[in-house]
Amino acid sequence: MPRSLSLALHHHHSSFISSLTLAYISHGLIHSAHLLFHTIPSPSPYLYNLMIRSLTNHGHFHHSLGLYSSLLSSTTHRPDKFTFPFALKSCAALSDIHNGKQIHQHSICLGCENDPFVRAALVDMYSKCGYIDSARQVFDKMPQRDLVSWTCMISGYAHNGCNFEVLEFFHLMRSSGVRPNRVSLLSTLLACGRLGALCKGQCIHGHAIHTGFDADVLVATSIIDIW
Repeated sequence: MPRSLSLALHHHHSSFISSLTLAYISHGLIHSAHLLFHTIPSPSPYLYNLMIRSLTNHGHFHHSLGLYSSLLSSTTHRPDKFTFPFALKSCAALSDIHNGKQIHQHSICLGCENDPFVRAALVDMYSKCGYIDSARQVFDKMPQRDLVSWTCMISGYAHNGCNFEVLEFFHLMRSSGVRPNRVSLLSTLLACGRLGALCKGQCIHGHAIHTGFDADVLVATSIIDIW
């Protein structure tokens, strides 16, 4: 068989398998997509990232990190700013600080650490692994802090039982002009309940009414618990 024809057939086969993998992912057939993915001779960075994201979002955290390692050892592709948030999310779910720290270093080496989504994922990962001081260090280095980064820090403090810090950060977030969301409100109400801070809880109740989250079942339940 001529080499040009062989290459054309190889490319056609690879494209077909890639398309089939994408179809499986779009229909939520993650296990089948993952099995098929490993038969692709040279997956594209887009397909790598989509597969890692899908595995993470469906709770297959070990497989997600395994695929991240495969991408890292690739001779043609490297992890990028779209890869790191989901690899870090898997580490957070597994409380895997060892891999989390390594992935943090990879993000620095590959110039992705300053991406806002990567930084927010780092804060979340360190917080959920119990390394709240490391989370704070990442947060403090952020040139700009959006709702996601503030919420990650507030929920991180709540997760680690740092209740005074939760109230402090909620106040700082509001002072910076960022409106609270459901998660930040729930975390702050939880901290108020733990501290028995009724007056603070009443203020947070006011924020919940102002933002319309008082109608949320969990927020309303948390408000009742304070009383």
